[in-house]
Amino acid sequence: KDLEDFKASLFSVDQQVEAMRGTLEEMRCRAERASADADVARSEAAQAEAETAALAREIALLEVRQRGTAVPAPPAAVPRPKPAAPRNGLTEELREVISNTKQVENEMAMVEARLGDLEDELAEQDKTVEILEVETEEERLRTHRLQSRILQLESHLS
Repeated sequence: KDLEDFKASLFSVDQQVEAMRGTLEEMRCRAERASADADVARSEAAQAEAETAALAREIALLEVRQRGTAVPAPPAAVPRPKPAAPRNGLTEELREVISNTKQVENEMAMVEARLGDLEDELAEQDKTVEILEVETEEERLRTHRLQSRILQLESHLS
């Protein structure tokens, strides 16, 4: 009877080990996907930072150009005329660049937030994978002990 109980227990443990292996494989796949998503988010963040830097350089260049085209101030005794329309539409272009810069900065903040979420998710999944690996190893040891016990019982019965 003990031998049958041990065999039934061994079968049950084998099923549990297989289920845990499947779960472990699924968690590894999820962790790999989360890692890939995090890499994409990092790449997007780097691209957004590069675009922000490029726009900042462009803004600085446009500001220099605008300062270079400014009309000198008239003497204090003469009333100031309305400012002349900017040459080459630099003011509108500068506004557009500033707007684009703000948009890129907002996108970059969103990408960085998503990256943080993905890194948290990846860390959580890594912990789950580690736990499942430990549990799988414990089940393997238990299975090995049960198999050894079954062999001992079979040898005593023979």
